[in-house]
Amino acid sequence: MSLNVFARKKGWRFLCYMRFVFVAFLFGAAANGVFGQDPLFRMDPDDWLAIESTQKAWSYLNKEKSAYLNHIHFDKGQLSMVPGSQGHWYQRRSDLRLVLDSLGNNLSKSHNLGFNHGAKSVFWDGRFFMLGGRGFWNNHSLFIEFVPNAGEWDLQPCLNGPREVMASDAWLEAEKNEMVVIDQSDEFTADGEQSRQVYSMSLEEGFEWRSEGRVNPLLKQHLIFNETMTFDLEKYIIWAGLHKTLVVRKSDMSSVLVDAFSMRKLQEIMNRYKAAEGFVHWISREGILSMRHHSLEGEESLILTWNIDSAYAVAEAGAFPFVVAAEWGKDNPEKTALHFTAENKSIFVSLLALLMMIGAFVVGRMTRKKVVGQVAIQERLPAVKEMRTDQTQLVQGEQSAPAAGRAFSQLTQEFVDMQSSTLTTEELNAMLGLTEELSEETRRARRAQAIRKVNQEYEMWFNQPLILRTKDEVDRRRTIYLIQRHSGNA
Repeated sequence: MSLNVFARKKGWRFLCYMRFVFVAFLFGAAANGVFGQDPLFRMDPDDWLAIESTQKAWSYLNKEKSAYLNHIHFDKGQLSMVPGSQGHWYQRRSDLRLVLDSLGNNLSKSHNLGFNHGAKSVFWDGRFFMLGGRGFWNNHSLFIEFVPNAGEWDLQPCLNGPREVMASDAWLEAEKNEMVVIDQSDEFTADGEQSRQVYSMSLEEGFEWRSEGRVNPLLKQHLIFNETMTFDLEKYIIWAGLHKTLVVRKSDMSSVLVDAFSMRKLQEIMNRYKAAEGFVHWISREGILSMRHHSLEGEESLILTWNIDSAYAVAEAGAFPFVVAAEWGKDNPEKTALHFTAENKSIFVSLLALLMMIGAFVVGRMTRKKVVGQVAIQERLPAVKEMRTDQTQLVQGEQSAPAAGRAFSQLTQEFVDMQSSTLTTEELNAMLGLTEELSEETRRARRAQAIRKVNQEYEMWFNQPLILRTKDEVDRRRTIYLIQRHSGNA
């Protein structure tokens, strides 16, 4: 009796399925780690703005327009006034889809998400810019400007600039009308020493970068990414590290090390007050940095305060230069605005390998399918077609139900029966009974809640929303509500 060593072993199908499950799990874990984002950040910006706690956060920021740093943390995310904008612009982290004016209206029409996480916000000469950031594939140093009339972002060409810029290492020197950044990527000096280059760019004379030198090697340990907390104030840029706090005076780039507070201490304080719920509010004004807490009941308490002018004056005798001259080596790669880091490349290669493995497995499975399976499918086609015909008739019968039986709620039916196809904000307020006695924040939140309920009910029957929000073409600051009825009840 001969033994066929190439014959398929018992349970080979089970092993194939287990292999597929393992590969799918591996790919899912990698994708979740790379692509996973805060669901609140992925919300529609207008829906996020309508949340009551978001409205409270904006009202707290709006009361401190004269501050330079004006930033707030709360349970639904973060909201900031663009530094130095005096209440002209507000934003959520680096979200290009959310740009609020002084009245709290979102003027942005951008749909870009995940392109510039950690970018630097800049307000200069009445204009709003974003610099650098990172996306999934690359870190970059792109310089973009918000155009209010269009609601979009414009790319500004820059020459001879850094490869990677993050908000933690960039600031505006308002007296000189200059941007100053530390390149995130290391370079090598002529003597082979690894260092980070410092650049400046005049905003008055065209967007062209020039090298100022390199970060003082004595300070390298105080600028380690993810081990510092940065505060950009009007006259100072501050890095709170694990043990010391580095303070750099913008006007002459001189620096001192102080024992004010550490990053860990600050994070412990913030986490403690976040756990207590409410709003953690950072404010800087006239050389004083403070942290406040607003409770859900509206009570305000001062957590800490620090007079940076005084602290710098005390330590100024031991000040040392933040930037020193350097001669760069010839082997440094050519600078471009887009840059793939080693970490990004490894992620890309890993995902590509996983995709190739899954593709090879799927192709292998497809080639093993037998003709018998195809014949069985052909035999079942008449029954499938009959079943689909029955389902189509059933769905059509269901869609006609609301129009004939008036199965909508009273509010939804009022919108359906309207003669006009558009509503202004004032008309919608009157329809919902939102009087002037209510605050603008309360009216905005209740409008959003009503529209959400109506659209959810309407979509159950017609698979489309009934009410859509859009900007007035004549005045982009105004919102118009469109009533788009389904043909079944138009």
